[in-house]
Amino acid sequence: MVPRQPLLVGAAEGAGRAVGFHPSQLPVGSVFHRLATEVSRRYLGKLDSSSLIAENGRVIVVNEPQVWTVIGVLAAALFGGLTVITQLVLRTLQAEIGSVRTEIGSVRTDLRAEIGSLRTELRTEIDSVRTELRSEIASVRTELRSEIGSVRIEIGALRDMTETRFESLDRDVQALTRHVFGTAPG
Repeated sequence: MVPRQPLLVGAAEGAGRAVGFHPSQLPVGSVFHRLATEVSRRYLGKLDSSSLIAENGRVIVVNEPQVWTVIGVLAAALFGGLTVITQLVLRTLQAEIGSVRTEIGSVRTDLRAEIGSLRTELRTEIDSVRTELRSEIASVRTELRSEIGSVRIEIGALRDMTETRFESLDRDVQALTRHVFGTAPG
């Protein structure tokens, strides 16, 4: 039978009893029993039994100063590593955000320049269309005035011709009246 030695030790050692378990304490055939037996055989069998026992012949407990020193050193190294990694990530993020801001600033400047040039081109085109439209309207106005003038002249000529015809018709009617009635009209 395997001697019952505590493998996992707690702070209760100071109270005079060891805290832990051995695979023989588990129900035989259970999954935990097989797992604990396999771990004990594979890993703990390779350790020197003196590494688990202090100089006084007892099992090392967690309240030894060397253990707490190792725990403190490991904790300090862990938090120091986390601090360094956090600072590196933050600096990298700040640098990348700065480069994105610079890139956005250059894009903004380019867009403003493009919009300014488009505005200038559009104003130039609108001014040229406005000038062309004014000249076209002026030429249409001139043509319309000349056409209206020629229509007035033609209407005036027709009126004069009509008056001349009415006057000659009136003379003819007066001459017929004198001839038929023998008297001069009134």
